[in-house]
Amino acid sequence: YDGTTYFPAAIGQGVQYDSNTDVHSNGAEVTPTDGNGNNVCLLELTSATSSLKIDGKGFPINHGSDGKVYVYLPEGEHTVISDENSTTNKYAKKADNKLEAIGTAFTITGTGLVYGTDYTYPASTGVLTILSGKAMTIANVNPNTATTDRIEVALGISANITLAGVNIDVSSQSDTAAFKIADNSAGNVTITLADGTTNTLKSGAYCAGLQKNGEYSETLGKLTITGTGTLTATGGDYGAGIGGGSGGSGSYITISGGVVTATGGDYGAGIGGGIEGNGSYIEISGGTITATGGEGGEGGAGIGGGYKGSGSYITICGGTITATGGEGGAGIGGGWSGSGSNIEISGGTITATGDTGAAGIGGGYSGTLEDIFITGGSVKAVGGIYVDEYYGDAKGAPIGGGVSTDFDFLMDGDSVTPTLADGTTPVYLLEI
Repeated sequence: YDGTTYFPAAIGQGVQYDSNTDVHSNGAEVTPTDGNGNNVCLLELTSATSSLKIDGKGFPINHGSDGKVYVYLPEGEHTVISDENSTTNKYAKKADNKLEAIGTAFTITGTGLVYGTDYTYPASTGVLTILSGKAMTIANVNPNTATTDRIEVALGISANITLAGVNIDVSSQSDTAAFKIADNSAGNVTITLADGTTNTLKSGAYCAGLQKNGEYSETLGKLTITGTGTLTATGGDYGAGIGGGSGGSGSYITISGGVVTATGGDYGAGIGGGIEGNGSYIEISGGTITATGGEGGEGGAGIGGGYKGSGSYITICGGTITATGGEGGAGIGGGWSGSGSNIEISGGTITATGDTGAAGIGGGYSGTLEDIFITGGSVKAVGGIYVDEYYGDAKGAPIGGGVSTDFDFLMDGDSVTPTLADGTTPVYLLEI
């Protein structure tokens, strides 16, 4: 009609026409029931060869040439026996009113959650996708046993998630993140670590343990980690523990509580960028944080950039932080060949250790440091030693630059004197 195609419902109304307005519309669907008042929805199954039973009742083995069987069932658990192969799954209604088998590794709880609107979790993929900002709590059915099912937050979603005993290990699967926020998402994601729970995220190569890819911009969403539970996030090769995957930056990350251990894969930062990715706008205000950069011959910072990535706008105002660079990575700042800038410490207890010629706080091997402000807290910074049997040894500055080379000579990293927030009043180390 009028160049537009309209469709009748599969079950329900035909195409509608309003003679008063001369407007056509699609036919509305009507949800059938099972005779007991329970709504039933369409379940599409692959055709059987010899027999098909559902919950003990026989069904036709096919509906024609398309290789499928179409049956209507209520939501809930059903046992399907097709050609003597028996499977029992819980089925939930999607937004299109069709049933799909849902995964079984996680429990998802929360007030008013609607499957297909707030989340999906098809058994066929094992991916729990968060689709709304409704508060939800996720836990493994068996927290002591790792699952290869995983969690993703859809693009633009400001999610409110409590982890209450999640244990995911996809470290054997390349390009697979245990927990992934959609790249460059504008959504603000809050992860609360439930009291007394242990949560583990291990990702495959090219991915961060808890992946948040995105260079900082005014529209980039923030990841906030809070609570009192424990989180261990381990990146695969080329990925950060928390932050960017391969080639990805990890930015706009805030940690305000919990016991958090973040370990980068080879070339990745503990918290920050993956290989060749930066770490920026990272704030820690509480918790006990252990961040360790990956190795790989040329590694990432504990907090900051991955290999060849820089660390900037890193703020620490509380918590107990132990940041250790991977090979050639600063404790806090740049990875191998990366620099540090705009680092501010106003509180907390910080131990920052560079590795293989990197600064404790500042540049990685061959990197520099600009603008560091220390107005409070307890800070211990140790530069890493670079050992060369031909050119001798050199050391990264405790606070400053990494080892540099000049006509094949190794030179110690230049120390930088931190200042107060005014940028002019120098502050110096006092050992008590």
